[in-house]
Amino acid sequence: MQNVWLLQETLLNWIWNNRRTLLVIIGLSVVALAASSIPIAAVADERTYLSLASSMLEGSYERFGVPSTFPPPVPLLTASLQVLFGAEMAFYLGKVVVLACGLLGIRVAYLTLLHTQLDKRLVYLCCLLTLASSVVALILPRLYPDGLIMLAFWGFAYFYVKPPHTVKHWILWLLIALCLLFLRYSYGLLGAFIVLQFIHWIRSHATRKQVITVIAVAALLCVPLLLWVNYLTGIETTMDLDQSYFNRYKDDGIWGNIKFGLGLEQSPENVRTNGIPAFASTFVPVTGFRSLGLSLTLLAAIAIGGWSLTCGGNRSLAKLIGKVKNTADVSQQINTSLGSAARKKLLAMMVLSLLGLVLAGTGFSRYWISLLPLFWVCLFATATRLRILPWAILASGLLIMGYVANNLRLIALVLDKWL
Repeated sequence: MQNVWLLQETLLNWIWNNRRTLLVIIGLSVVALAASSIPIAAVADERTYLSLASSMLEGSYERFGVPSTFPPPVPLLTASLQVLFGAEMAFYLGKVVVLACGLLGIRVAYLTLLHTQLDKRLVYLCCLLTLASSVVALILPRLYPDGLIMLAFWGFAYFYVKPPHTVKHWILWLLIALCLLFLRYSYGLLGAFIVLQFIHWIRSHATRKQVITVIAVAALLCVPLLLWVNYLTGIETTMDLDQSYFNRYKDDGIWGNIKFGLGLEQSPENVRTNGIPAFASTFVPVTGFRSLGLSLTLLAAIAIGGWSLTCGGNRSLAKLIGKVKNTADVSQQINTSLGSAARKKLLAMMVLSLLGLVLAGTGFSRYWISLLPLFWVCLFATATRLRILPWAILASGLLIMGYVANNLRLIALVLDKWL
């Protein structure tokens, strides 16, 4: 056991001591892939967002002449850039903004995960794995909402893990929550955490003036939300849209949506089965990859790791705290730390986010990339419980090398196409 612990420490120390070099190498591969992809013409939903942005400047919200229920943040961003820089530059600059937000979101994820009191070297490795992922590198440079969601999701998580104690922080958290909801409707389930935290804040030390101020700001922020809900209701009840986030509810009901979200059936709106069979595509950089067996294995490992992080006992957690040879030495530290509460909160966010996608009847690689840092933490927790953490760390290093090599391959393909 001593030799295994030494191997683990050697690997983690090497990663930490060379963290800047690793970050530069991985970052350059991602940025290079992004730079080669940004000039590519609009594809798929990018065309929709460009159409919506143009219609917004004309005083409507239409997708190719038809009213739309697509979330408005990306079209709003693109329309603003069109006003400042013109239509063509707005498309490319919009991609840059989304990419920058996604990279910043990974940084916020690192800062948030530090509050779990897990080994900072392991947390850094989880974020490196997220950054290096070819799926992330391919999605973030596109004019999709996923880069914005990465930042908003982890901004929300930061204030949930480190609860706001001032009115200014509450207002910022509420703004982030509103942005997250507008970016993807399924994240509305996370609003339950705001309500619970607000009740706890009132019972602890909030003054009457602070409570009234936060309620007033929340009511003000609800105005655009209520206006948007009214717009959605009017459009969905009076028109038959060719593309809508709510058609599945109307056609198949909630149970039909759940079947699509779990991957038990293929939605007629999609060319492939989503849900559980598609989960492995978050880790495997192959377009359209589906594997029920691998996806179930990964989900089971993440579930075991999540259980270990929240209620699996001190012996499993101790090795993840770092720099402790005897797990008994830290039992008291773990029991009394805030890290346990932070881990439970993040795992609850992960579960509700996944549940939201199931209820929405969808789920594939780009929908899950904001959760990747949490997935990796849970996988390492499972490796710890199985007593293979050193080998998991070694395998993750090889995986990062594979991701970087794949990014370079994709760069070569893109350049060969354009040159």
